[in-house]
Amino acid sequence: MYDFEFVANWCYGFDKLAEHVLLHPPEWAEWITGIPAVKIRETARMMAKIKPMFIKTGNGVGDQSVDGTSTIAAISLISAITGNLDVPGGLMAEEVPVGPPLIISTPFR
Repeated sequence: MYDFEFVANWCYGFDKLAEHVLLHPPEWAEWITGIPAVKIRETARMMAKIKPMFIKTGNGVGDQSVDGTSTIAAISLISAITGNLDVPGGLMAEEVPVGPPLIISTPFR
């Protein structure tokens, strides 16, 4: 359940990732996460089918966790292999437009 065309054209090392994933089925993750294997499979299938799909992250995921770098890498891999990398509504590389600030700070007097 991956985007064959995107992986073939843009992903390097997918074969090694596929081998690694086979060693870590949902049953392996169930006892670590407390999430039933059936729910992990259901979520994976849903993420593979939804187009576009985006995984929202914040500072807690990347900056304030024990293994944030690996978590962000995994999120990026999911976006890539599902064909949701650098597409509108997916994980985009371009800058998101930002409006004017809501709070304007002034120097203390």
